[in-house]
Amino acid sequence: MPRKLNTAFTDMTNHHTKHRKWYLEDLQKEALKFSRRSDFWRESQAAYAYARAHGLLDQVCQHMKGGRGLYKRTQKHHPQKGQDAVCYEDVLIARRLNSPNKYLARFVCYVHLSTVKSIESDNKRTKLNMFDGNIYALSATLAQIQAMLGDLVWLARRDLLVPTSQVCRYSPVTQSLILSDGSHIKVSRRRACLIPSVWIETMNKDTMLG
Repeated sequence: MPRKLNTAFTDMTNHHTKHRKWYLEDLQKEALKFSRRSDFWRESQAAYAYARAHGLLDQVCQHMKGGRGLYKRTQKHHPQKGQDAVCYEDVLIARRLNSPNKYLARFVCYVHLSTVKSIESDNKRTKLNMFDGNIYALSATLAQIQAMLGDLVWLARRDLLVPTSQVCRYSPVTQSLILSDGSHIKVSRRRACLIPSVWIETMNKDTMLG
């Protein structure tokens, strides 16, 4: 076979293999050839990509050791396709927006809710305003974050969530929540009627003592 035709045939074969439909048994047989996920990813990228896209990667890689940068991650911790952030209990996985290092800004970070000052809506994503001044981005709406965190956050305004563990009391004079660092978060009039009694009672006790 001429060289040009041979090259074209090889490219067509590779293209067909790349987009082939993999069954679970085929993926398991392919994965058994490797002892590390990094080798699986490097030597059989089509099978690896198919398993990852269909949520079968952990199942077919149970016998493997976690390779460098390709450690075993559960579905809850690992961002889904098209997302760069998820939530697991009181830990958020986000990207730092104001990082001075553009290379490090591409990677996701584990952010504990206790270090978050407020969660602000930003179109189709949300921003985490940290106590240390850093800002992180979450690829989820404010409503989705509120549904995932539940009672761990409280809606102060239509576009702002506050971690309940950081709220010390509510000031009706300034109509704002006073956080653990002394900062104030403005509360809308509609939400002011729904302030938890614990925060109001705490303020009244402090006022009486003063």
